[in-house]
Amino acid sequence: MFSLIRFDKFTIAAAFILLMVPWLVFWPGVSGPFLFDDFLNLRTMGSFDGITNLDSLRAFVFSGISSELGRPLAMLSFVADARDWPADPHPFKQTNILIHTINGLLLFAVTSRLFRLLGLAHGSSRVGAFLAAMIWVLHPMQIATVLYVVQRMTELSALFILFGTWGYLVFRQRMVYRPQSSLVFMTLIVSSCTGLAILSKENGALLPLLLLVIEFTVLQSWARTKQWWLWGGVMLIGPSLALLAYMLFKVSDPALAFSQRDFSLYERLLTQPRVLLDYLQQFLLPLSVPELLHDDIPISSSLFDSFKTPLAILLVLVLTAAALIWRRSQPILSFAIMWFFAAHLLESTVLPLEIYFDHRNYLPYAGLAIALAYYLLKLNRGVVAVGSGVMVLVMSVTTWQYSNVWGNQEQLLETWYEQSPNSIRTRNEYANYQLGMEKINVAYELLFATHEKFPHHLGTHILMVGVGCITEKLTPSQYSKLLNNTKAQLIDTETYLGYSNLYGYVLEGSCKMLNPQAINIIGNALLNNKTIGNNQVKRNEVRNSVFLILSDLYLKQGNIASAIKALDEVYAAKPQTGIPLRQAYFAINTRQWGQAEHYLALAEQSNSQRNPLMASRQPDIQALQSMLRKKQREGTELH
Repeated sequence: MFSLIRFDKFTIAAAFILLMVPWLVFWPGVSGPFLFDDFLNLRTMGSFDGITNLDSLRAFVFSGISSELGRPLAMLSFVADARDWPADPHPFKQTNILIHTINGLLLFAVTSRLFRLLGLAHGSSRVGAFLAAMIWVLHPMQIATVLYVVQRMTELSALFILFGTWGYLVFRQRMVYRPQSSLVFMTLIVSSCTGLAILSKENGALLPLLLLVIEFTVLQSWARTKQWWLWGGVMLIGPSLALLAYMLFKVSDPALAFSQRDFSLYERLLTQPRVLLDYLQQFLLPLSVPELLHDDIPISSSLFDSFKTPLAILLVLVLTAAALIWRRSQPILSFAIMWFFAAHLLESTVLPLEIYFDHRNYLPYAGLAIALAYYLLKLNRGVVAVGSGVMVLVMSVTTWQYSNVWGNQEQLLETWYEQSPNSIRTRNEYANYQLGMEKINVAYELLFATHEKFPHHLGTHILMVGVGCITEKLTPSQYSKLLNNTKAQLIDTETYLGYSNLYGYVLEGSCKMLNPQAINIIGNALLNNKTIGNNQVKRNEVRNSVFLILSDLYLKQGNIASAIKALDEVYAAKPQTGIPLRQAYFAINTRQWGQAEHYLALAEQSNSQRNPLMASRQPDIQALQSMLRKKQREGTELH
């Protein structure tokens, strides 16, 4: 008899354990801080004095910078934890653990269905499903997703993919005797879950492809009627081909797509097989505390620059071939390999993303956990019981220990620093932490050592100059060398951070060796950086960052005309309504009526061209228009 879920004693007990145990092992990490991209994605909570009404809510939800879509569903979920910024990170992390436990229950439900479809007995399928869910939900590498607040996006996308997979399996099985209604429900589930998953993170677009993986591995022997083929062509095959077409379109201009990276599309494709194999090794032997920054991964610049590159490519091809060859004899192994590679398709191939991130394995590891549990079931019952118990215990203890590290910012950064001595960003982050703790000399020594080890890294050099200035250890030759580097070396995100920090030190007077003119000189060197070339995307990014700081510098010096002119450059690089609004305010206060009207008109135009989902700045425009009229009347009355 058809049923959605059987709530017997074992299911209830398994669900209780899956809900409770993750809280115990991940809880020590709740005390940890926000990290890296958390700040970039969540700080807009503080815009407009927090989220207090529908307009400010809409402005935050659609302010996402992680992708073109902005991931609004994930952004909306953050509002459950805070409505202003700065915020307490603890509620965010608690919500992440809650979502992770729900995902564990969904994986239990999916795996139970898959094992029953493979012919396992009801009892064995539930035991295997529980073991798979425990392996996945407690795996130490999941820390990089669960305790990294912004990866709520990954969790939610996986949630809708797992729910969509479970719903598909339920009604795919039901098609045998109720084909018409089952196709209707399958359509609703697949389309809605794919859409919701995409609005959480673009990986959600992989749901149709992952269902095809299941169809042609676990369900390969199932009869497929003409109705299914028609439905599958529209709902599964078509979207999967469209996704591949989108990926090819995104790399139609590789030079532009990879303009923000220090590697090319070709180099990324050569490097990713090594990365994927490392992900597999981390699943089997998670021997280090999960990290967020992996800029120390060697880039494969050619096919034979290292024996590891062709070997890794060969092994990936062998695994892919094995999955195809063993599709009939070992369907679950074939499923695990295909699921792993398919779930990595977006983030580990042609898109111009960073080379390595642990959280990319959140969903891919589900297939590996299912296969591991399945083959454990094939062993002697006593071996299964003891072996599984020991494995789950070891994972629980390891994850708990790693969570303790993630719960202490200083210990976490120190651990990463020791684990990855060749990661420039990790070293700089550790130095910035020491600086924040007012251990300025320690920070300088760390930055100096990093600069000595990596002399061609512009970001580290400018960070070191800033800290060297406030410790009075900066030498004229270091400053002169910085100017040359600024013109000649590759600009990265840490360059902008260093430039902003240096400006702050000069402005507050803690950097006495440099004057405001130095900020102008360094800014001009950045604008004339030789590595930018004809890359307009990169040039606009540099203009936006540099002229924002220069406009503030001119304003502090009382040079309003230059501040307004610098903001013209900012607006040209990245049009935003707030820029002409700021210029109009300056013009009004300096009685430049014509300029004020010009910038208010520009603000009107920019506001009308905004994304309709974003909050309107019309109230701010009207307030400045009223202010302009009032100031004009006051000026007339004085005469």
